Amino acid sequence: MEENRMEEMLSTLISMVGNIRKDQESFKIQLNDLQQDIKALQQDMVIVKEDIVEMKQDMLEMKQDMLEMKQDMLEMKQDILEIKQDILEMKQENEKHHQETLNEFKVLKADLDLIWDKTVRNEREIAKIKCQI
Repeated sequence: MEENRMEEMLSTLISMVGNIRKDQESFKIQLNDLQQDIKALQQDMVIVKEDIVEMKQDMLEMKQDMLEMKQDMLEMKQDILEIKQDILEMKQENEKHHQETLNEFKVLKADLDLIWDKTVRNEREIAKIKCQI
């Protein structure tokens, strides 16, 4: 009986050890799978980090481009202000020349009126002299 019991115990022990080995093998497989998953995740993280670095570089370039565009816009605004000032000065100068021209025309009209007046008087005197001759 004791022998049976020992055999039973040995049999139980062997099956327990076998189960433990199966579990151990299963754990090893799972551990290998986990390690492969971790390696894949690490590779993915490296790729993500590279992408983040590229994105940061792109953002810096975009910021630089935006700063350049802002500078260009400021320069264009300054140019527009200068052009507006030039146009205003040209309008004022044109108005001045226009007034000067109008004044010259007034003087010419006055001269023309005087010439016509003298011409009419001279024509009358010539007509009188012709009548007397």
